[in-house]
Amino acid sequence: MINVGICDDDSIISEQLKNMIYSMEEFLHEEFHVDIFIGGMKLYEELKKGTEFHAIFLDIEMPDMDGIDVGQKIREEFHDEITQIIYISSQSSYAMQLFKVRPMDFLIKPLDELQVKAVVSKAYNLIKIGNQIFSFMVGRETIRKPISKILYFQSRARKIIIYTTDETYEFYGNLSEIFEHLKANKFFFIHKSYLVNYNHIARLGYEALVMTDGTQLEISQSKRKEVRELHAEFERRA
Repeated sequence: MINVGICDDDSIISEQLKNMIYSMEEFLHEEFHVDIFIGGMKLYEELKKGTEFHAIFLDIEMPDMDGIDVGQKIREEFHDEITQIIYISSQSSYAMQLFKVRPMDFLIKPLDELQVKAVVSKAYNLIKIGNQIFSFMVGRETIRKPISKILYFQSRARKIIIYTTDETYEFYGNLSEIFEHLKANKFFFIHKSYLVNYNHIARLGYEALVMTDGTQLEISQSKRKEVRELHAEFERRA
């Protein structure tokens, strides 16, 4: 089941969007559950309880707490880079304000049903990719982590250190073999010892980058051109 939140102070638009989302169940062969929140504060209070959504449709212009503020809370306060955020607005002039929130897409009111369905399909595909599992052995125990929660891998001697959104593990492995397994999920080398998840990069510079947990990692000189090219390619695909 895919859990979706709709946050808009216009109940009519919220119901329209809800019906459009439910209409995709048969096409995607997936069950959806949609919750509506009339205003940003209502959604924020629900998120503080620990409620999780796979995707959230966020109106920007709301009186109590606008969509940009809610999006920043999701990314910065809750450290959530996994939830797909889709903004909806009657205006299209918010590009710079939305940059830090890293939304998946942007819809203009009045909502076009074909565009909404295209966005739902895109979100669904990204959610399914994010729900894939990476397995590894720690001692005699098999650990299974969602790929979407992996920040980066570090190679140290014969061991691999995996940094996730909630825990860190060490196991024996080969970074090149891990790369072959995960390169389709936007993992790439920034250094011979670091394999990072592009979806968890908060800031990307020329010599270094900052991950969403605040960790700064050096980009080796030999990898700088390749990293810039991959960044441009990923952004084109977005």
